[in-house]
Amino acid sequence: MTDPWKIIKQLESDNSRLFKEDVIKQHLHDSTFQEGLAMCLDALVTFGVKQVPESNQNGKGLDWKTFKEGANLLIERERTGHAARDLILDLMHAAKMNQWNDWYRRILIKDLRCGVSEKTVNNVAKKMNLDYSVPVFHAC
Repeated sequence: MTDPWKIIKQLESDNSRLFKEDVIKQHLHDSTFQEGLAMCLDALVTFGVKQVPESNQNGKGLDWKTFKEGANLLIERERTGHAARDLILDLMHAAKMNQWNDWYRRILIKDLRCGVSEKTVNNVAKKMNLDYSVPVFHAC
């Protein structure tokens, strides 16, 4: 299992659509990667925050389960305002710098910044016959 932030950095390294699809194909069986992609790329999932700071220090490391629990508090609006800001800062301080800046923060700002969209992910999942897809919101 490759760390998701390393996958994102790999996706950033080349603008080729085929390259990006190949990288996604290599890692799409990873449930953490799937859940992170879905959280970030699903337009109906929102965190209710405008600013998410970048980290400039290393914490001990933040596991996916802990991040997901915190993110769900934001999604369900159980944490808003200063409580949401404090939660995000706590998560950031726990995470390693690359873990936060290249994966968790990008999920919270809803932008992976690596040229991958829900359409790309869903096309790869379909080619792999996976029972997985990022929900797509269609305007009527």
